[in-house]
Amino acid sequence: MAESLLSENCGKLRELMDEALKLYYKVEDSTEATSSDTVQGYITRGIEICEEATRLVSYAGIFSRNEGLSDMATADIQYFLLPVLLGRFTTQLVSRERRDLIRISEIYYRDFLQRTNDYGLSNYTFKDESSDKKEKKERQKSIGDDFKFRDMKLKQFGDKKKYQTLVTDLKKRLDEADDSTRREYYISLLNYFICIAIEELNFLDTEKDLLERMQKLGPGSSKGRDKCPPQKKTMQAVIITKDQVQKAIFGAGYPSLPTYSVQEFYDQRVHDGIFPDPTKPKTGPMSLQEASLAGLSLDDEKEKEIEDEETKIEKDDEELLRRKRDDDEYKDDHRRGWGNRANRS
Repeated sequence: MAESLLSENCGKLRELMDEALKLYYKVEDSTEATSSDTVQGYITRGIEICEEATRLVSYAGIFSRNEGLSDMATADIQYFLLPVLLGRFTTQLVSRERRDLIRISEIYYRDFLQRTNDYGLSNYTFKDESSDKKEKKERQKSIGDDFKFRDMKLKQFGDKKKYQTLVTDLKKRLDEADDSTRREYYISLLNYFICIAIEELNFLDTEKDLLERMQKLGPGSSKGRDKCPPQKKTMQAVIITKDQVQKAIFGAGYPSLPTYSVQEFYDQRVHDGIFPDPTKPKTGPMSLQEASLAGLSLDDEKEKEIEDEETKIEKDDEELLRRKRDDDEYKDDHRRGWGNRANRS
């Protein structure tokens, strides 16, 4: 039962991941404005898919601090991308207050870079806000530091182009690729998105400074997306963790930030009526996952249905008898195989 449920989740995860990447490229390659209804529809759908995939990744327990990249199955490497895709989609939303979007996007990008650091895929150095501001002031005073900063930017741009070209070439060979080629593709894709995450964090950092200056100038100075009406509910980041302990240790790495663990996110969706309540029995057929969450067995469900039907027969239930008579009449008039005329004269 558990193996079947895990296999079902893995199949759904692969489908969600494929769709999320397709939506990402649709948004990136679109010639329409980001604020258009079509592109915003792609972005909103992308967020929903990535949040659902994040819940399933946590449920399957794919990531562990006791493992290295070499211990992971090739197909599982792509799930590293969920936080960075969520960060990118969130950055491009226009329907919420801009400062809120920046805050959530930063959580996602930092979570992605922290996880890739832990698995030896990146070596990003995290800085707290006070030291970062101090470094900026010092850099403004030093011409030498400006040159170093410029060289670093050029290197990041070169790395991004290199991995982008490699990903494009490997993607063309995926249909007939062996496991090693697929692994190289996923790792190259991760390296490409590591460059994007670092680049995006720098952009968001600059945008935060700009918003702070505009706020100091007064309410009339804020223009564009930052003038969106405030929302009643602030957005929350959904990170790949199972519970509060993992959230503090291996989530975004910043327990003081208002992030959701996946369990908190799921509980909230159940409370809002978006997800089914696993504690309440569902009427009608159940999937394997729904039955497991409800603590039921599908065999038990079938036995209960058979018992209910026998009880109705004993009581001469009119609805059941009428349905059975209709089925018999239909079978009399429509013999099995009559409709299949393939390869027959």
